[in-house]
Amino acid sequence: MSVPPFGASYTQPLFELIADGNSLINAIISSIYILDYATIYMAVSRYLDPSPILAVDIQENLFNL
Repeated sequence: MSVPPFGASYTQPLFELIADGNSLINAIISSIYILDYATIYMAVSRYLDPSPILAVDIQENLFNL
């Protein structure tokens, strides 16, 4: 039985992220930074403000009760 590659049925382009690092934790942190910058880039390219975060706003309101 042949298993198709991940994302073979999607029409959107997929990119593979290869994180550099001397250890696993360095690779994880590097990946987080790269993906964070990618989400900011996507928001700005779509003329959206990437700064409002609903979950943080809800948490701040809960602490003010």
